[in-house]
Formats: sequence, C-alpha cells, structure tokens
Amino acid sequence: MRLFLLAGALGLGLAVLSGCHLLSSPSPAVIESGDREAEARLRRALEQELGRTPVDLGPSDPSRLSVITVLPVPPGPLEDRSLVLPSVFRLQIRGGICGLLREQTGVFIPLSDLRCEVVPQ
Repeated sequence: MRLFLLAGALGLGLAVLSGCHLLSSPSPAVIESGDREAEARLRRALEQELGRTPVDLGPSDPSRLSVITVLPVPPGPLEDRSLVLPSVFRLQIRGGICGLLREQTGVFIPLSDLRCEVVPQ
C-alpha cells in the first residue's frame, strides 16, 4: 500500500513539474505598440551585449517581427571584403519576462524595462 502511495505521489510530482516546464516555454514576441522609447532601450541593450556603440539594426521592425539582426561593423578603408556575419537575436517572452535570445550563443538576455507582447499565431 505504501509503495502504491509513493508511486502515485511521484507520478503527481512529475506531472506538476512537466506542466510547469510547458508553461514556461519561450514565446516569440514583438515590442509593444505605442511604446516610443522601446527601440532606444532595445538598442542600448544590444550595445551592451555586443560591447560596441552604435549598433546598426538590419531591415527588420521589432514592433512587427521577433527576429532582430545587428549588422557587423563595416570594413575599414584597407579592407575590400569582410567575412563577418550579422548577429541575430530573437525577442521572446519567458516566464512573463521579455528578453532577447542571442542565436549564436543561446544566451537569454532579460530586458526588464522593455514591454513585449506575444506574436499572434
């Protein structure tokens, strides 16, 4: 009887833990519309993450698309070509926190001062 109760408690515990894991899965997000300063805050976060200023964003619009590209530093006057690729980030909401996922490293950068909304499917 005790073994049966222990197995039931263990099964219930695993079900609860797996349910919490499913609830906290990341969701693609965009910057909340109507937030005028959001892009400036986003740029500051990207500058801090990449360790350079200014950053030149690619053609994506973070209020409409969750993928953000940061263009590499342009080649200098003595370079005729560059093999450097853009840095790609994804706006996500994880556990109610808006942030950026850096694709090259898999690092999630929480942005507490940025308001995001889930991308409608």
